[in-house]
Amino acid sequence: MTPEERARRIAYRKKRKVIVPVSRITFLIHLVLSVVIMLVVRNLGFIPGKYQIALLLVLVINNLLFGVIAFVKKASNSRKILQSVVCVLLSVLLAAGSIMMPSYVGKIQKIFGTVPTEGEMNINVYTLKSKEYDTIEALAGRKVGIQTKFDLDYQDYAIQVVNREIKGNDIVKFNCEDIFDAVDQLYAGNVEAIMLNETYVEIIEENEDYANFAEETEVLYTCIQKITLSYDVDRVNNITSEPFVIGIIGNDSWDLNTLSQTSKFRSDVNMLVAVNPVSKQVLLVTMPRDSYVAIDGVDSQMDKLTHATYYKGINGWIKTMEYFLGVDMNYFVKVNFRSMVKIVNALGGIDVNNPYEFSTNYVYYSGKRTPTTFPAGEIHLDGEQALGYVRERKSLSKGDLGRNEHQAIVMKALINKATSVEVISKVSSLLDALQGTFTTSMTSDQIFAIAQMQL
Repeated sequence: MTPEERARRIAYRKKRKVIVPVSRITFLIHLVLSVVIMLVVRNLGFIPGKYQIALLLVLVINNLLFGVIAFVKKASNSRKILQSVVCVLLSVLLAAGSIMMPSYVGKIQKIFGTVPTEGEMNINVYTLKSKEYDTIEALAGRKVGIQTKFDLDYQDYAIQVVNREIKGNDIVKFNCEDIFDAVDQLYAGNVEAIMLNETYVEIIEENEDYANFAEETEVLYTCIQKITLSYDVDRVNNITSEPFVIGIIGNDSWDLNTLSQTSKFRSDVNMLVAVNPVSKQVLLVTMPRDSYVAIDGVDSQMDKLTHATYYKGINGWIKTMEYFLGVDMNYFVKVNFRSMVKIVNALGGIDVNNPYEFSTNYVYYSGKRTPTTFPAGEIHLDGEQALGYVRERKSLSKGDLGRNEHQAIVMKALINKATSVEVISKVSSLLDALQGTFTTSMTSDQIFAIAQMQL
């Protein structure tokens, strides 16, 4: 053996002493991270089984190949170096996936706000400012009107509380047919005050005759009562194999913090989404907000659909929709203006086929309304434009019915965009943008089950 050959062999052995342990260490790291990623994927709950099996097969083959190269002595240095480099690269990806995927689950859960089970009802005693009553005791022995259409038990309890506050004679209860009859009696001077759920004030002020009700009256007393909130929905046993109906409630608010509240909001969007997970079909049904319906499913309580949530909260809206349409609702989702804008913008906008040209003043830019024209044909909408598109009704020949058609058009565009391949690259930013934009009765397990089925 020549000196040159001896020197090369010594150098080779020195390199081998470094390359071999590095090869085996990188393989073991890859093996451990392969186990971790499989545990993470299995615990996520929405990755389909066939994808889990495919990932498992890929990881098993990779680890067998890398293991052979790492532990077989005859494998060359070049192969071991290549194996180490590939193991490092794949390990980085596996580690990133193990960290990012659970974070996505957390982000998904934050999108949907919890549905409250407890709330408060404020029954106020209103009197005209012109009466100049200072305290509730001024009503001792006087007539106080109550409306007998809604909240009768809560008003009766409020009367008992008020009578305990008054040192003189009890107030005299005067029954009124509904909230407007109560207000009529107050202004006519037939009663000295009226008791009302404070959420009804906005309904009263929709009437031109009482547009200044809040300014012309004052609250002498407020009885705050804790109430239990229930939701009459029948969840299906298996959301991936049984048809189900989701109610979508949209209220006219920009504040995402109000999404968890169940009272004092108008249901400006009233939509049912019937889903058949087996045939992959979805039916959208929209109801005009001013539809004259039986509130809470009681024929003697007829009013606008948009008032159902004022009178009875979300549960009243559910019963009203079910009674009118003759269907059972399984779940509900509540959104508002800002939800709409954030969803569309997070998706990068939506494309709709606008059936006819129309103009609106409802599009907001920097907090200001801007006149906007939507041409007929294929158009692209950002969040603010999409909101303006679904809000306009006055310039439409069909009025509120035309607005309902636009709501269905935008909903279809949202579904198409949300299920498109290009959304995959925006998952992280999309989940960040959508946090807190919904309130729903669906559980996270059901949401993940639907996602798994769709995948």
